[in-house]
Amino acid sequence: MVTRLFKRGKDCETAREVNLAHVALYLGEYCPPKEMLAFLNKLANKLINVPKTLQEQGCPKEVLNFPAIDFKFTEQKLQRMGVINA
Repeated sequence: MVTRLFKRGKDCETAREVNLAHVALYLGEYCPPKEMLAFLNKLANKLINVPKTLQEQGCPKEVLNFPAIDFKFTEQKLQRMGVINA
């Protein structure tokens, strides 16, 4: 769950999916956008393997297949959010 601590511009979210590249630009007065995106990219690249790691560690299939999380599309979601390259 993402807690919204500020009011974003209208181009920061479409169909309930956050575009973090736009958010970084919007928050540029607090942190340089390139620096924020570099941090998010580093974090996102670690998240790509979370579903595989959870499965290897015996995470229940009910969690791995929970529709709201939808782990099988983690990499694609991160691409659409603008934090990793396609």
